[in-house]
Amino acid sequence: MTITDIFQLAIDFKGRGNIEMTLGLLKEVSARDFFFGPAHYELGDFYFQTGNLGQSKNEYIHFLNSPVTGVTIELIGQARTRITEIDKKMGLQPVLPPAPVPNQK
Repeated sequence: MTITDIFQLAIDFKGRGNIEMTLGLLKEVSARDFFFGPAHYELGDFYFQTGNLGQSKNEYIHFLNSPVTGVTIELIGQARTRITEIDKKMGLQPVLPPAPVPNQK
């Protein structure tokens, strides 16, 4: 199976409410390809929903530092907003990584 196949399987399990399988598959994707941004976004979302704000922020930052793809470009603003929310909840001054610069050809 490709990384994309495993990621899609994780999303399918998420849709069925199988959190354990979803989390395991997302972690597998992340371990196989550290720069597969969509997995980091989904992990960030999972950790945010479960109240693990520090881990959530780390995953969103990994997402923002991953290469921009068609799948992820629409999520950049959402991830940046979440990081700001997390910082506020943790009583921190919000600090965001720089916005990604699209590839210039």
